[in-house]
Amino acid sequence: MVNLLNKFCLFIGYAYSGSTITGNIIDMHPNIKIAKQFDVLKFMRDSKGDTRKKIINKISNGKQYEMIGTKAGHKTLKHLFGYGEDLMRFKYYVGMKMYYIHIIRNPFDNISSWTNNVTKRDKRHGRILLPDEHLTNIRIIHYDKLNEMINNLKSDENIYSFYLENLISNPDEEIKKLFNYLEIDVSNKTIDKIIKVLYKKPTEPRLKYKFTENQTRQINNIIQRYEWLKGYKL
Repeated sequence: MVNLLNKFCLFIGYAYSGSTITGNIIDMHPNIKIAKQFDVLKFMRDSKGDTRKKIINKISNGKQYEMIGTKAGHKTLKHLFGYGEDLMRFKYYVGMKMYYIHIIRNPFDNISSWTNNVTKRDKRHGRILLPDEHLTNIRIIHYDKLNEMINNLKSDENIYSFYLENLISNPDEEIKKLFNYLEIDVSNKTIDKIIKVLYKKPTEPRLKYKFTENQTRQINNIIQRYEWLKGYKL
């Protein structure tokens, strides 16, 4: 059997941005396998021996694919903060053409969803709960740093910006554009299958969340600094 595997897809971005639905979309293609929560850069650092083979086996489970990848976009960027050489090392180890997907949603939705879910997680684990305002301030700082890292990566890599709201409002076109970037042919049958699992409208937690005036100003400043965020508003 000829091994067709020659492409690797990394998600980069933010928690609660839409990486799960995007990963599921790509994974529905019969020639692609996207690992759900596989921290591949940490795995690489901790691995010994034939790292490339271990990564492939971990994701593909012994099956043949044209492309594999991982959707742990937030974790990927967090590792790149502290270990600048990780991406270069990873590209060397896997020896495949790299594709990067930057998933974007309204920053106000992203940050409010992030805060809400962290609070829910802390409640489940019985942790001391931080006030929402304090937690949101932390998320805003983190969100800004993630965008700064993405901006640095964009100077060296061909990163595809994938907007969650556009996917939901115009799924057929956005799905075709996504697979075109991945250089993978996609059939109308697969596109129809994907569209059936999409939700009809985006969740908008920002509409119920009470941002302070200072938080709103900070987020608007971030939106103005990064080209891929311009046009978003509360």
